[in-house]
Amino acid sequence: IPSRVNLPLDTLRTADISKMDKEQKIVTACQIDLRGYEAEVILRARGFRDVYSLEGGMSGWPYATESDNDKK
Repeated sequence: IPSRVNLPLDTLRTADISKMDKEQKIVTACQIDLRGYEAEVILRARGFRDVYSLEGGMSGWPYATESDNDKK
């Protein structure tokens, strides 16, 4: 992950994110996806449009990035 910011969900709920670029693509993640999804919902509610949650969380990430040849 080339550029990342670790921001705990509880902090995100109350953080001053007014200086963040609302047009920047953001991918939220956690271990299994529930908190990542919550972060996506919070950011969308605060005006961010290009926000996605990493499906399956960090536990599923290695599998999502494998090529079909690697799965054989």
